[in-house]
Amino acid sequence: MTLIEPFGPNSSTDDAAALLRPALTRLLEAPVTVREVSGDAGGRALAEVSKSVPDGNTLLVAQLLSPFIDPEAEAPERPSFRKMTPVAQLTTGISAALVVSHASPITDWKSFEERVKAGRLRVAHNPSLLFALPLAMIEAQFGQRFDDVLASTRAEVIAALDGGKADVGFLPTISLLTADNRPPLRPIATFGGARNPRFAGVPTYREVGQGLRTAITGPIVMFGPGGMASGVQSALTRSVQDAGNDPEVRKAATALRYPLQVGGPDLLLESMGRCTRVLRDMRPYLRTPV
Repeated sequence: MTLIEPFGPNSSTDDAAALLRPALTRLLEAPVTVREVSGDAGGRALAEVSKSVPDGNTLLVAQLLSPFIDPEAEAPERPSFRKMTPVAQLTTGISAALVVSHASPITDWKSFEERVKAGRLRVAHNPSLLFALPLAMIEAQFGQRFDDVLASTRAEVIAALDGGKADVGFLPTISLLTADNRPPLRPIATFGGARNPRFAGVPTYREVGQGLRTAITGPIVMFGPGGMASGVQSALTRSVQDAGNDPEVRKAATALRYPLQVGGPDLLLESMGRCTRVLRDMRPYLRTPV
């Protein structure tokens, strides 16, 4: 079995695949490998899995809140999670955080507001909707568009902030807990429905924003190619759930402070419905239609 993920080492997708791999190898009594296929905000990984044989040997580990969740795509050939076979939801919902370097003069939301009013900011992020939606809310609130600095991975966000190429950045909250053995970046706001208990004193955008108050979260999920037989899908779901409950996997997830929580296709489809509603509500605020 090969687990395809789009963002490489130290990403939320790679961490999920790496945590599950040893237990899946034992349960399936066959090698399980993890391979990065980067590009197009996860689109290349999705395309590779969608073209694979639906025999359960090639699976996608992805962030659900991405451009490929949209069921209203105008072009029928456009990649979409709707065309894939749902296997499992791997984590609780994950929100984004607006972050700065520890050396930044921006220390909290108030100083961020002051900096925005003083001049146009540069923001490090990738095209994922987990970041595009909160960025759209902030830009609508302040009536200006920030300058983009493309940063597909956590390491690239850190490098952009540390190197002075970006003033602020977006990362999933779980990517803030460790940062390559360095002190974590400073979050100044998160975009979930409630404060994250691991970031004392950091407000949600619901508290400080004057625009939309939508909670934006998306779990890490697992899909197979479309056309997978129901028996193969069920067997895969059971194996992934058993791997998620393996004591060694739970211990490793706790040590990594990773919110691994495996659920079946029904939970995944429920999350897809919620993320689709968020996208529908936010679509008018996006820079360009997704």
